[in-house]
Amino acid sequence: MPLTRRQRITSQTSNVVFAANEATAIANALDGDPGNTVAVSNPFPFWPSINKYDNDNNNPFNAVSNPVYVWSETPADPGESFGFAVRSNSIPLSLALGNEYLIALAVVSDNAHQVTISAYNAATLGLIATQTNLNFSLADGPLATGTTELSPPFGWQKVRFYTIPANLGVAVGVSLDIFFVISFTAVNYSSNGPDNPAGLAFIADIYQSTLV
Repeated sequence: MPLTRRQRITSQTSNVVFAANEATAIANALDGDPGNTVAVSNPFPFWPSINKYDNDNNNPFNAVSNPVYVWSETPADPGESFGFAVRSNSIPLSLALGNEYLIALAVVSDNAHQVTISAYNAATLGLIATQTNLNFSLADGPLATGTTELSPPFGWQKVRFYTIPANLGVAVGVSLDIFFVISFTAVNYSSNGPDNPAGLAFIADIYQSTLV
């Protein structure tokens, strides 16, 4: 079944919202709040970066900027935990477009995170109850702020990647717009040192099946 490119989402201060917890960040994203994060001003020099290939031929995704590390404030404080969320564009279902999707995600965080991808009804803002393989939390390290990492590989050294096919369980031909919310709980562990940067960076590609 052919795939239609829908959207490439990268972490930017203009699109990622943060709040005290993940549930509130999701609610703010559902309300259409603009991004309220800041770019990290003191990134650790050995943090990995997520970069597209210089000759990326996946048009029009190749025009999207590379991810930046975002956080609630900069510099970050030790022992912080926040929710972050980003909302995709609305995507139509129709006689020509199916309800099956392929989503690819890559994430880096300092120090740890969990991430959830969920589908919503664009008209009601309600969670689509029949979605499969989505609305599932993926874990990257302990989320307790007092966690101590003593030896490598440290959490910030790991680039997490994930690809998932998803079906929304909606009858073919139903006229409906949907969107996805990618949400995070991200944690900066406590530290005795004065310099303890925190950051979250990610990229997600969304494809939709075409019924031809």
